[in-house]
Amino acid sequence: MSELVGVAALLFVGFPSTATWAVDLLFDGTRLVSGLSMVMVAMDGRNHAREEADSLTVGSA
Repeated sequence: MSELVGVAALLFVGFPSTATWAVDLLFDGTRLVSGLSMVMVAMDGRNHAREEADSLTVGSA
């Protein structure tokens, strides 16, 4: 959150003359967080699938 405030302050004072880099920075940060959350959800799903398979294997023996 503090990074966002810092970028907003720089844009407010007019540094630099074009704000393309700031938009790209915010967009890339959003993509990074989104990608990490997708990886975490996939890893959690795989762990649940393994636990389910293990419980079925143990129960049938």
